[in-house]
Amino acid sequence: MTRKPPDIDAETVTLAASGDAAAVEAIVRGLQGPIHAIARRMLLDRDDASVVRGLTPAEMQRYRAPFRERAARGPVLAWPRELPIVGEPADVVARVERYRDALCRSDLPKLLFTVEPGVLVPPAVAAWCRAHLPRLEVIELGRGLHFVQEDHPHSIGRGLAGWLSRVPA
Repeated sequence: MTRKPPDIDAETVTLAASGDAAAVEAIVRGLQGPIHAIARRMLLDRDDASVVRGLTPAEMQRYRAPFRERAARGPVLAWPRELPIVGEPADVVARVERYRDALCRSDLPKLLFTVEPGVLVPPAVAAWCRAHLPRLEVIELGRGLHFVQEDHPHSIGRGLAGWLSRVPA
């Protein structure tokens, strides 16, 4: 088994998902409560703190559009419960550990975009990846949080195109 990367804790996921600690804790830990009200708060009634440059009202409308109807919010309530946070849920943690071990053994080329301070790939996780993943190329994009494609769309496109041109067919 390969040495494990640093855990992503509930506080990190809170920042990534919404900035609303109570909502994220309720969803991730499956607590009872007004679940559709929580989903509404996460999806519709917030400004996005996960983008450094901020989002315009028109951009926020695009993100919110699929979730206007209450029934459409179900998947957004389900996915946080499947995030492997400090050992739970156990089946997801086991699957992630198997993938991690496979990536550590794999000779396939890998690409990782990083940002500072980052959310799901903070500096400690990026350092672990550099140390343990063979044939990993890391592209540092600069300042960013969670939705890095909003802050660095052109750099990501150029980085991916350049990496693909260097990867043997």
